[in-house]
Amino acid sequence: MAIVTSILPAVCGKYEVALVLPKDDNQGKNLFGVSVLVTISISILFAIFLYFFHEWLTDLLDVGQLSGWLYLTPVMLLMIGVFQASSYYANRHKLYKLMAESKLVQALTAVTLNIILGVAGVGFVGLLLGNILAAVLAACYIIHANWNSLSTSLFGSWRKKYALMLRYKEYPIYNASSSLLNGITLAIPIFFLSRYFPESTVGFYALVMWVANAPLSFISASVSQVNLRKVVDLVNTRQNVTSYIYKLTLLLAAIASVPMVFLILFSPELFAIVFGEAWREAGVYCQILIPALAVRFVVSTLSSTLGATKNNQYGAIWKVIAFLVTLSVFSWVAPKGEIIVLLYAALIIDVLLYILYYFFILASAKRPRNII
Repeated sequence: MAIVTSILPAVCGKYEVALVLPKDDNQGKNLFGVSVLVTISISILFAIFLYFFHEWLTDLLDVGQLSGWLYLTPVMLLMIGVFQASSYYANRHKLYKLMAESKLVQALTAVTLNIILGVAGVGFVGLLLGNILAAVLAACYIIHANWNSLSTSLFGSWRKKYALMLRYKEYPIYNASSSLLNGITLAIPIFFLSRYFPESTVGFYALVMWVANAPLSFISASVSQVNLRKVVDLVNTRQNVTSYIYKLTLLLAAIASVPMVFLILFSPELFAIVFGEAWREAGVYCQILIPALAVRFVVSTLSSTLGATKNNQYGAIWKVIAFLVTLSVFSWVAPKGEIIVLLYAALIIDVLLYILYYFFILASAKRPRNII
């Protein structure tokens, strides 16, 4: 799942973001086709990579007991990538109800299957199968709802698709490449923890990311897509984007503040009650990391402003900085084997990096490059 998370931000070449921008709906349809074709190509390429370098990747990540499951990665990339492109197409037409329904299908399917397979004693395989089937069903649901308008957009008008790929080339060049780097940055903690700490430590950290971050990420993904559409509309009508960003910032901060304060105060006790006393340590991790997760929630939700204003270069610069800083800090601190020190280091660098990211977002809001 960490590998999927690393590659997923770039799996559509970021053409799914570009498809929201054109006024001409035919261009939007063709860009959807481009997004899906790029997703298929990247998934196939990664499958080929796994075939030839499977043993090398397994040794690098030190996950020999999970090596066979790595072959599911291209399947996950394909399903979630198609779902992602379809969601942005629905966003283009302001089909927010459909977007919410598809995400609900994905969430409920994953949770239901995880619980059923867990009770049945399937083990961690149930978690993998639940996530895969949830991605498949969510993709099918949203594509079926859009089928009449999308069925002709995948394989027709190759010349138009190529022209649009060139017109929006900055999205794969700046946005997708840097998003891939950002995906790796977000997965760096898992890779370093699995190498330098016991499996229980990786489990504690993963549970924290799921419990504390998953609900915020669910909100963030939805609001971020709506923000993309809203900023495009504001730019096209020459309205003030900056004041809107300030208002949305306050709203997102208010949403994040309640769970943040609650988890800072009660995380260890909460984890012990819900998951059992053996998981109290995960609550301690959550207590340390939750301020950074709250800041990340606010800023990453607003990051779609960069694509909406065609200021992808700001995002690319920040993601390179974030990757280098995160890799350097974890390379320095993780080998010492002190998890609490590492978590506090992660807290500090995350807060500082996302504050810097916020200033880049404000700069893009003040200077949109796609004014008609």
